[in-house]
Amino acid sequence: MGNARYENVVSLVSAYVGAKGPGLVERQLKHCGATPDTLSAEDLKKINTFITGAAALYIPDPAKADEFSKKLAALAN
Repeated sequence: MGNARYENVVSLVSAYVGAKGPGLVERQLKHCGATPDTLSAEDLKKINTFITGAAALYIPDPAKADEFSKKLAALAN
């Protein structure tokens, strides 16, 4: 478990990629030096592109991938 922002990100990613969601997010944290307990809005802005790119591998529909990207960006605000 992590802070509320981390949990929201994992929930969103999991809604689009399924069970791979938590691991996908965890692997991207290294790009900003955050942990599940310390993920901030600024950290999420730094890794948004990494998460979006990784998730896109599992979201074949471009419209859904775009929708995902917008929802993820909104979590950083």
